Amino acid sequence: MRSLNASDLQVQGTGPRRLLRFSASLANLGPGPLLLRPVKGTSCPRGQHPADQLLHVDGNEDGVYQDRRDPVGERREVGCMLAHPDHDHWHFDAMASYALRRPGSTTPMVSRDKVSFCLRDNVRVPGQPVVVRREHFGECSRRSRQGISPGWVDIYTFDLSGQTLRLPRGVNGQPLCLDLEADPLELLAEADETDNATSVGIVVSGRQVRRTAPGRCR
Repeated sequence: MRSLNASDLQVQGTGPRRLLRFSASLANLGPGPLLLRPVKGTSCPRGQHPADQLLHVDGNEDGVYQDRRDPVGERREVGCMLAHPDHDHWHFDAMASYALRRPGSTTPMVSRDKVSFCLRDNVRVPGQPVVVRREHFGECSRRSRQGISPGWVDIYTFDLSGQTLRLPRGVNGQPLCLDLEADPLELLAEADETDNATSVGIVVSGRQVRRTAPGRCR
C-alpha cells in the first residue's frame, strides 16, 4: 500500500478557522489484492467489529497474482471496521494519517492520526499491469468484504468528511510539508513496509495554496 501525493489542494474558511482541504489516494502497488473481511468478535469497541486480512498464496510461485490459482492461505485479524457517521457506510479504521510540518522538521504542527477508509477500486494506477479478478471492490456495507485490487487506487476526495487539516496561525507565505501515510499503525501485512508515505511541499497565502518543490519535505 502506498499513499500517493495529495491533490485538489484548497483552503476553506478565514482567519483562525482556516482548513486545508485535499484529496487522498491509496494505491495497491503490490502483487496481490488487499482483502479485508468483517468477522464476528469482541476485540473492537462497541458498535464496531474486527476485520481479517486474507492473504493469498502464490500457488505456482511465478510472482504474479492469478485469481483462480492463488488461493487464500492465511487469515489474520488486523483491526476494526466502524460505521462512518457522515459517509453512511463501513470503514476500515486507521487506514491513513495526515500531518503538516515545517521542512527539515519531523515534528507535526497539526495532524490527523487515524483516518478511516471505505476500501474500494476507484481508478487504475497508470502504467501498472492489468490484473483480472472475479471480485471488484465497490461496496462497503457491514457484511461486505472490502479492499483494493492490484494496480488500483482508492480515492477520497477533498469534499468528504475527514479530508482536512487545521492551518496553524502564522504560516502564511511559509513553506510547509503535507505528509500522507498509508497504514500508519502497521496493522496490515504488505509486500513492502517501507514505501507507505509521501510528502508534498506547499505554500499557503490567505485562501490560496500552491505546490512547491519537494526539497526538504522528502
